[in-house]
Amino acid sequence: MGKKKRKKKREKAKIVYKEEGLTFKVWQDSLLFYGFLVMTFLIPLIISRSTYDQFDLPKIVFFRIFTLALVFVYALKILLEKKGKVWFNSYLFVIVAFLVSLIISTIFSVDVPTAIFGKYRRYDGLITFFNYFIMLFLIIQVFRHFNQITLVIKVSALAAAISSIYGIMQFFGHDIFTWAQVPFEVTRSFSTLGNPALLAGYLLVVFPLSLSLSLSSKKLWETALYSFSTFLIFFCLVTTFNRTGWVATVIAVITFFAFLLYYLVKKVVPKEVIINFLLIGFLLFLFILAINFYSERSKTSPMKLVERAKTMVKIEPAGTFSTRLEIWTAALRMVKKSPFFGLGPDTFRLTSRTYQTLKYAHLSPTVVADNAHNYFLHLAAGTGIIGVTLFYLFVFFVFLEGLKLIRVQAGKLQSNPSHPAQYRQQLASESLLDAEKYLINGGLFVSFFSYTTFLFASVSIVGATYFWWLVFGLILTQSKLTKEFAFNFKEETLWLRYFSLAIISFLVLLGMISSYNIYRGDTTFVRASSLTQAAFSSISQSGFNPQSDSYLRAGIEEFKRAIKLNPYMDRYSAELGRVFFQLAKGSGRKEYFNQAVKYLKMAIKTSPLETDNYIFLADCYRYAGGQFSKEYYQLALGEADKAIKIAPYLYTAYLIKGLCYLNLGDVNQALYNLKKCNDYYLNFPEGLFFLGQAYEAKGNLKKALLFYKKSTVINPDYQPAKNAYENLKKRLGKE
Repeated sequence: MGKKKRKKKREKAKIVYKEEGLTFKVWQDSLLFYGFLVMTFLIPLIISRSTYDQFDLPKIVFFRIFTLALVFVYALKILLEKKGKVWFNSYLFVIVAFLVSLIISTIFSVDVPTAIFGKYRRYDGLITFFNYFIMLFLIIQVFRHFNQITLVIKVSALAAAISSIYGIMQFFGHDIFTWAQVPFEVTRSFSTLGNPALLAGYLLVVFPLSLSLSLSSKKLWETALYSFSTFLIFFCLVTTFNRTGWVATVIAVITFFAFLLYYLVKKVVPKEVIINFLLIGFLLFLFILAINFYSERSKTSPMKLVERAKTMVKIEPAGTFSTRLEIWTAALRMVKKSPFFGLGPDTFRLTSRTYQTLKYAHLSPTVVADNAHNYFLHLAAGTGIIGVTLFYLFVFFVFLEGLKLIRVQAGKLQSNPSHPAQYRQQLASESLLDAEKYLINGGLFVSFFSYTTFLFASVSIVGATYFWWLVFGLILTQSKLTKEFAFNFKEETLWLRYFSLAIISFLVLLGMISSYNIYRGDTTFVRASSLTQAAFSSISQSGFNPQSDSYLRAGIEEFKRAIKLNPYMDRYSAELGRVFFQLAKGSGRKEYFNQAVKYLKMAIKTSPLETDNYIFLADCYRYAGGQFSKEYYQLALGEADKAIKIAPYLYTAYLIKGLCYLNLGDVNQALYNLKKCNDYYLNFPEGLFFLGQAYEAKGNLKKALLFYKKSTVINPDYQPAKNAYENLKKRLGKE
């Protein structure tokens, strides 16, 4: 009897499983669906402790490799079946047109490799957009049943909850990893996204999905589970202290509530759902009060919650908003320079210094704007008016389709029952299954809408934007415009299909290898850096010795290997050049200097618009001017001028020029360039000190003393300025 009962139970489970749309006619469909679940779960959580870019690089490499694997599986499915079908939405033609414009933009880009692969730590180039498009196309093919959509949303919510737990731990000062110095306040949540702003974007796009699950789940344990995940996501979102994320979350909550009221009026949902929403909202408000209480009294809190919120309505002269305005001005200048097809996808960092304003140089002299912090302007600068118009036209079409999904059709649903038990009974029936759909689709729409809003004042990265495109697909796959196209292959085309499959397999394998090599290149770079740091540490303690020599040789070989694995990464060759430069300064040997010049020139050739590499080379020549021959000063001046041509307000270039002219004895030119340096970097202690030296060389001792004093006031620990001030003060006292 026991075996018969178990058999009946298994048969019943199979029926339920089939009704939920999770059985597949061919194994390729099963692989595609579960492949998307794995990708959705892992992309936001993947980090790597062995790469220099520990957050974004592992995500983009996994995304590319896994998408290619899904392409191979889909090709098997299509090419090996005699009968097949493809689902297609007419709005995909807009994205295809966008991709064509991207190709044109890439061809005429200011830096073709960057336009193709994307800039390091952003990876938002042509390949990534093709990746998104392939993902979107496959979603429309794979997600043909609503329960599949629900399951991928559940996976999204669970992954976000796990990421949120880690972020909350960071807020309370309990990080499971040890991180290097971070460019934001310590104990702000950044979790597996690596930055509070990026984490806020990711949590924001998943928050409405988790909320919709908590309101639509038919089982009590599911309601409890997804309500808990919603609380975790919201808690972590608040502890990012990202103001753009906060504003977008408020928009998400208001929009969600508006649709719930609409559903209530249309008798789609009972009052019980509205009450549950208000209860969840009340608990979320209590979370805010608790976080505020903690932030007011805890010494480990990164900042006070209320004070941070108040800054959203304050426009400070040197605040974040003022900086953003200057970045947006630079973006508009880029659009004006190349209005139709832009300067190339993801080339913003390379060109931002060329088009930046003087005010931005004053506000952030040491920070390069690597993103417009406004996705619309970022795309416009990179892809031109044509590209950004096509992309946001597609976004607008998705918006319309999302509205259609949540619009209640008259007579489709039963009347709203007043008794909760009666409602649950009806919800379990096929006739009211649409009520669950409306709540889930409402979550999809709010997710899409809130993240779209968020991107108008923030940054796009794969860890969050993957879910934006996922939502695109989940909306479009339900659209009435998505049509099925059936086809039959003739028997005589079998050899052609096999040949096509072989070509696709080769391209997929090639893409996987090249993507993995990018990852290997970064891990190799980390090993190289560690080895050379160990070598310099050994040299500083006991001079050149067999151990330091062994570390150096191994480190240099690892650098060379990293360059071979990713020849388009200028950072690797630039860092190797700096290692040789450090060796040259420590030993005085010219062969090290020559190697430094070789690899710095290689970095410049790899990325001709990256000004840092010109500055490194100019500084290398400046050193050689004092060590080997004064002729090198002219080479240093030439490299500094190249940097200035790219970045007119680059203070480091004027500093190097001023020091070169000072060493050449041309005091007037030294003063001119050092003044420029201090004009562009206000209150720069080193710049003021060297300007004082130039005035001292000219014989204007009072002005020299004044600038030495200014330098010490700004940085009392800057010893060269303190010594120069005291010595000159004594000298003037004696005179």
